[in-house]
Amino acid sequence: MKWENFKTAGVLARSTRATRQSSAPTVHQPDRDLGLAVSVVIPVYNAVKYLPILLDSLVAQDIDPELMEIIAIDDGSTDGSGAVLDEYAERHENIRVFHEPNSGWPGIPRNQGLAVAEGRYVFFCDADDILGPEAMRRLVNYGDKHRSDVVVPRMCSLNGRFVPDVFRTNQVDADLEKCFRTLSPCKLFRREFLRLEKISFPTEKVRLEDGMMVTKAYLTASRVSFRADYDFYFVRSRDDSGNITRSGLDPEGYAWSIGEVSRLIRLHDHDPDRADRVIVDLYRRKGLKIYGPQRWARYSSARKTAWIEAHHKHVLPHVPEGLDELLPVQSRPRSQALRVGTLEALAANARFEDKLDITPVAVEVVANPDGLYDVQIQLPGQLDDQTFNVALVERGTGRELVLQARTAALTATCDVTDSDLAFFAPESVIDVYTFLTIDGVPGYRARLHVDGAGETGYEHLPGVAENVSWYFTKRGNLSARRHSQSTA
Repeated sequence: MKWENFKTAGVLARSTRATRQSSAPTVHQPDRDLGLAVSVVIPVYNAVKYLPILLDSLVAQDIDPELMEIIAIDDGSTDGSGAVLDEYAERHENIRVFHEPNSGWPGIPRNQGLAVAEGRYVFFCDADDILGPEAMRRLVNYGDKHRSDVVVPRMCSLNGRFVPDVFRTNQVDADLEKCFRTLSPCKLFRREFLRLEKISFPTEKVRLEDGMMVTKAYLTASRVSFRADYDFYFVRSRDDSGNITRSGLDPEGYAWSIGEVSRLIRLHDHDPDRADRVIVDLYRRKGLKIYGPQRWARYSSARKTAWIEAHHKHVLPHVPEGLDELLPVQSRPRSQALRVGTLEALAANARFEDKLDITPVAVEVVANPDGLYDVQIQLPGQLDDQTFNVALVERGTGRELVLQARTAALTATCDVTDSDLAFFAPESVIDVYTFLTIDGVPGYRARLHVDGAGETGYEHLPGVAENVSWYFTKRGNLSARRHSQSTA
């Protein structure tokens, strides 16, 4: 069974169990005296392949159906999605369907759903995703308990789509700077708050329109909370490339959208230093990603020029050069090349970043009689002006020790001593990363990995068992466990 199907089956299986147990006394329902609890708004356009799975996960919610309404806006679908919605509405009294001419973008149908919603809260949901069976009840109860205007749920991936890992624990008053890592609209919003602040989605066909709405909500809410203790919402990458996020980017329009979100951050954030940090991180994630070596190499000269001009026009005015110091050190050369604004400068930066990108192809650990552990690494290419580094990182705490390896031809050797290992807590697990440094600029870190190692489970390296046990994880990554005393 494919992972996506396995994951979907698991979610729906839990949904079925939750439905059978929905009347159990241990399930704490939202207060009926407060009226309809939540309106789930779904913009639908040509999602017939995925729509029944979403709807099944919604009707299986363990919240009392009388406390939740489902509002689906059929945005001119031509694949039968409208008929699927009508069929579900016939069987479930709490589903309302509205058929509208195609608007070409999800902002308008979301606004239409918001306009007719009657719940205390509104949750915006995409037609190709899935909700955990307890999601709505848990989110509403949390919002009621803490009087939150926005409740951000923990999100999970169905089939490899990137999902930001924002918080590991519940946050009643969430750190907004971290919340900005997720700008999707799939969150619980207090409807009266949206009305009072006049918050809705842009009606124009613009990228990041959901980010514009969420930005204003984050920064005008009296309280933004985060729930991390449950798998609330599962997102997918559609195999038909139907996700808007996977469609082609227009340099002018996309750069304008980054600039508009930046403007809204500056307008609504009362903390100018935090606004600087959030805008710079947005610039890094949404702007500078365009100039990564592999992506940049795929563009024609005309498209490269269009990106440079669009970013200079719409993005860089919100990111003065002095803010580059807020970027990770690895991103600063890329930003400086963009500020120069020539194809030659960005080509030179791409070559520079390519040199920083090197992946070891084999590794072993040898225990020497003098107390050294030699981590021996085979390299795919000879190093010239690069420094090869090994970072030992204590799992769970992030404590790290960075060591420099000796290089000769295609081999790097890093000496790890007992005193190095004493830096870490007894019985701690230490993960091993590698990265290169050129002209003082460190490259991005990667786990020290060997293809095929650990395929049959955790494999301990023989002959290395004094004060530390070196082993390959099931994924083939090198790790070590420091012992409180010798195991010899």
